Amino acid sequence: MAACTSKSPSDQIVSMQERLSKAERHLEVLYNEDFNALVGKYMALDTILPRTEEDREPLELMGAYLQQLETMRPIMQDDISYSRQQLANLKNDIDSGFLDAGKITEYIADEEAALRKLEAQVNYFQEKFDEQGRFAKKFVK
Repeated sequence: MAACTSKSPSDQIVSMQERLSKAERHLEVLYNEDFNALVGKYMALDTILPRTEEDREPLELMGAYLQQLETMRPIMQDDISYSRQQLANLKNDIDSGFLDAGKITEYIADEEAALRKLEAQVNYFQEKFDEQGRFAKKFVK
């Protein structure tokens, strides 16, 4: 956060908007490429893995991560849209001199927290899908 404090509030918001767009692109790539590839591997593994509990558990975990992203993606997309609007509104309020320094600091901190949460969610799914991809690669060529 120290790096952000040397920037003007308006510059901080521009930087946050760029990070938000990057997280949005990452989420879309994650879904359109990694998720879809993993669904195919999941379906293939479902037909070739033995039905023992030991072999089914990793497959069930993969299915759970896929379902989790399927559930969370629309929520995350809504959060992105909301943050995008909040940042635009905040930038307009700052540029127009509508807010005092205390409120600016408070609102930027709130938006930073929301952005970090979103970035962490995207990174979480990327890690989990990478792990599951390595697992599937052992079986599906």
